[in-house]
Formats: sequence, structure tokens, C-alpha cells
Amino acid sequence: MKADRVNPGAQRSARPWSLDIFGRFRSHSQREWNPCFDSVPTGRRTFRACHLSLVRKIDYDPLPFTQGRITAFGLEKKFHDIDLFDGYPRAETARNFKYEIFRPDTRTLRCSDRNVQTVKALDSLHLRVFTPDENADSPEQVGDLIVIGSEEAPHGSIPHAVECDHNVHVRLEDIDLFTSNCFGFIESDCDGSVYYRCRIDRRSAASDFVKRGDPRALPGRGRLSQH
Repeated sequence: MKADRVNPGAQRSARPWSLDIFGRFRSHSQREWNPCFDSVPTGRRTFRACHLSLVRKIDYDPLPFTQGRITAFGLEKKFHDIDLFDGYPRAETARNFKYEIFRPDTRTLRCSDRNVQTVKALDSLHLRVFTPDENADSPEQVGDLIVIGSEEAPHGSIPHAVECDHNVHVRLEDIDLFTSNCFGFIESDCDGSVYYRCRIDRRSAASDFVKRGDPRALPGRGRLSQH
């Protein structure tokens, strides 16, 4: 397979992050990849006996989630009012997907994911999330941190960060994944795949490429899925 030349340093892609892109890069230089959401599908390619160790870090810009703080509840906690932190996607990009609530002191999950019926942007920094299954005894509190899915992809996007499809003996090595739309790593109809020292991790404020009003509460969303 012919290898494309990639210059050292951070790289940015306006295409979906998948093995279709991944498999072309064969150098061992240190690298970071920030795929953006404005992306279109690519065609399927099959890779055999590829050793992929070029990309060290994967992140998204804009992020596939936004983050804020609960400031008020509706009657019986049927809706939550949220102030978004600076540096995160704006309220109009929020979607009723993966709504998670964290304790502000320990930054650990307060409760299970909440079922969200609708999301309403009050303005670019304020969000109202409608949660029909909650009641006055639900554990979330004013001041809790929240994370909710965000989407800014006018031309569509691929749901998973790294996707292997119909590949044979592919090895992914030393990759830190900081976020994803859904799954971090997913493969379908592959044989002999190796994921060696691939981590899904929370990005620290010191290494983040955008200054944010609050450090990311959410570790890299996702997991390995095989089917």
C-alpha cells in the first residue's frame, strides 16, 4: 500500500475519523488528530496487516458535548435550567442525547443518565432540558455539573471515533482518545485486530486546545464495540 506523507505536529481533518483515513498513515512520528464535525462519509476500504501507530491523540473540535451547571428546576424537576460554561458548544447545538449529571465536589456521576424528552436553547449560553421521568425526590441538585450531547455537523458525521470495517490483522497502538460522538473504537467483520495501549481518557485543562470555563467533566465517551 502506498503511504501518504504527513508532516509532524497536530493534524486536523474535516472528514470522518475512521480507518479509511487511519490506514494511510504509516510514519511513527508523534501526532495529534482533531477531526471536526463537518464531515461527509468516505468509501469502504480493506486494510490487511497494517500496523497503525502514527496517531497518538484523538480529539474533536467542536466537542460532541457541551457542559454547564444546573441553576434551577421546574416543578417536580420535570425540567432543568442550565448555564453553559465558556469554551463549550453553544446551547443551540445541544441534543437530547447522553445527558449526564456530576457532583461538583468530586466530579463523579450523581446518578444514571437522564431520559431527555426535548432540549430548548433559551439563548446561546442557557439551556432548558425537559426530563419527564424525574420527580421531586430525584437526586440531582442545583449546582450539579451536567454534560449533554452536542451536534454541529451540517453535512453529517460518523458516530464513532475510530472505525474498522472488514479489515484483517490491524494493530492500533498507543492511542489516547479524549472524546467521541458515541463509541470510541468500533469494528465490524474484522479478523485479528489488536488494540495495544489504547486508552479512553479525560483531557486535562492544561493540555486542552481551547480555554474553557470549567475543565471537562466527561472522560472520552465510548468503548470498544465489536459486531
